[in-house]
Amino acid sequence: MNRLPFDLESDKAELFQKRIGECVIRGGDYDYYYSQTEADRSLIFKFQELANYHQLIYKFRQLLEGRAFFEDCNRKVLHHALRNDDGSPIIRIQTDFYRGERLNCIEFASKVRAGSARSFSGKKFASLVQIGFGGSSVSSELIFEVLSGCCKPIGDTPLNVAFANGADEDRLNRIIEGASLDETLFVIDLRGGFDSNATRLRERIASAILKSHPDADKTSVKNSFVLISPVSKASEVSSYAASFFTDDSISEPYSSFSAGSLFPSAVVFGQDAVDALLKGAKSMDNDSLNGNILENPAMFAALYAFFENHQKEKNMAIVVPFAGELSLLVPLVQHLMMDGNCRNTTMDGETIELDSGQFCFGSEGAGACHSFFSALHRGTFLFSLETIGFRNRKRALDLMISESLALFFGCKKRNFKGRRCNTMLIFKELSPFSLGELIAYYENRAMFESFLYDVDGFADDGYSSMMREIVSELDKNDSTVRRVLSSF
Repeated sequence: MNRLPFDLESDKAELFQKRIGECVIRGGDYDYYYSQTEADRSLIFKFQELANYHQLIYKFRQLLEGRAFFEDCNRKVLHHALRNDDGSPIIRIQTDFYRGERLNCIEFASKVRAGSARSFSGKKFASLVQIGFGGSSVSSELIFEVLSGCCKPIGDTPLNVAFANGADEDRLNRIIEGASLDETLFVIDLRGGFDSNATRLRERIASAILKSHPDADKTSVKNSFVLISPVSKASEVSSYAASFFTDDSISEPYSSFSAGSLFPSAVVFGQDAVDALLKGAKSMDNDSLNGNILENPAMFAALYAFFENHQKEKNMAIVVPFAGELSLLVPLVQHLMMDGNCRNTTMDGETIELDSGQFCFGSEGAGACHSFFSALHRGTFLFSLETIGFRNRKRALDLMISESLALFFGCKKRNFKGRRCNTMLIFKELSPFSLGELIAYYENRAMFESFLYDVDGFADDGYSSMMREIVSELDKNDSTVRRVLSSF
């Protein structure tokens, strides 16, 4: 009698074990399993035809050659320059720019850690607060959280690091009020393009500093600030101890490996951790350039998601990592997939007839077992599911695989219907290298999906600028927006 929580008959177990060995894509530090899907030779052949028809690898190589792929904003989409120096002179020049920014970031980070860069009061920094705007800043916190679980901080007394969203003023006020202002480095992260807030936010913190330390030299207050900004949005650089830049060719959801995301981790964990992260990302980039879909997990996943969305009407994607440190992975993937690919016009401005992109949800595995998975087993809605696990976390991995198999095979005793297809991405361990692979996997998957849907997944279509305008108007007491909102 089968005592497992799914109905896999013993006489079929050997056949399924064979399928597991056949339906896997192996790479640098990972195995991508699609055995719990309906993918067979016929469907895989159609996937390969679709990849060839849409010229996915050719377009990827064009991107690496520096082509301005999305003409509406002349965006060269050079996010791979953040970790890869292959391609034409154009991308090499960009790579040199980003390498220079990264070296500046690491050099200043080492000064902060060693105490040669000090606050306005001359004290060594004891804490760092990174304040972001928009969804891209989640990558900084994600990277820091993961490295905190697998890397040893450099030095005896590492900095306390906190992250805040500039739009959440209540939380930001609590952080400022609770901070030792003469020992805190404030990093203002404007990758989301909210440049109008930079001066206001800096003046607000500077005012709090001068109020609590009235004898402080006003000109030295700049020692407690770092700016992260697109080059075209940078202003008043002289008001900061250091500045790190991106350019307008980098869409903010794809900026995870820029100096802005890496700075807090560079301060606490040093260059070796940063280098391992970038090596992992480059390793996944190389796998993503393989034209064989059975050796390219990002392209396979994009094709399978495209198939499920259009052929199976599964317009909801669910991502569940079985590691507490990856709880912020889902917001990053949401930013890539929903902000990028859920659009109503093609690259040529034509109306899209079919659904583009998928709504993305998710949760960390331990919590998902009592929320997402309960609904997935019992519910009738359609979804795509991908789980992420690690071989050195045996208990969590066993639980993840059991959930995956239960969804696929079902359980008559509990009236679970089964046939819920899903994929699994399993790494050897959670490390800087595997985190680099994981982020690059989702970046490249979202890129391939944008090619399949024929949408500009890298452009700012006006929504971000609209939000910036709203935030700017809210700061004006006599603005139309402020007067309307006061009526509620």
